[in-house]
Amino acid sequence: MATSWHASPRAEVAPQPTPHEQHARRSAYAHRMSPYLPGSRGTQPCPNCGGAVAQSDRYPSYLCLECEARAVDANGARVAGSNASFGGGFVLHWPDGEHEPLPCISALVWVDGREWDYSEARFGGVLITPARKR
Repeated sequence: MATSWHASPRAEVAPQPTPHEQHARRSAYAHRMSPYLPGSRGTQPCPNCGGAVAQSDRYPSYLCLECEARAVDANGARVAGSNASFGGGFVLHWPDGEHEPLPCISALVWVDGREWDYSEARFGGVLITPARKR
C-alpha cells in the first residue's frame, strides 16, 4: 500500500531564540576569530587588563570582552556597541535606556579611567581600540 505525502509525520519545529539570545550569539561570534584567517595564530594580551584575546594583525591592541563590558561614556553611563545592520555601520547603545541608540562612525569611551575608541571592525562586529589622536 502506497503512503501519500499527507501521511508523513509532522516535523517538530525548533523554538526560535529570543532577540536577546540572538544578540548574545552574534556578539560572541563577532569576537571569535577563525584560526584559518591570516593573523589568527594564537593569543595576544588585552592592552587594558592583560587577559588573553585572539591574536589579530589588524587589531594588535583591542580590548577583551570583560573590559569592553565596563565601557562608559563621558558622563559615566554604561555603553555598548553593535553593528547597525548586516551590511555594517556602528551604533552606540545605552543599555540602561538613558538615551536613544546613536548611529555614528566611532565613539570615545572610557574603560577603567582610560580613553578608548569604540567602532566597527573591518569585516563586521565591533571592538574597542586605543583612542586615536584627533
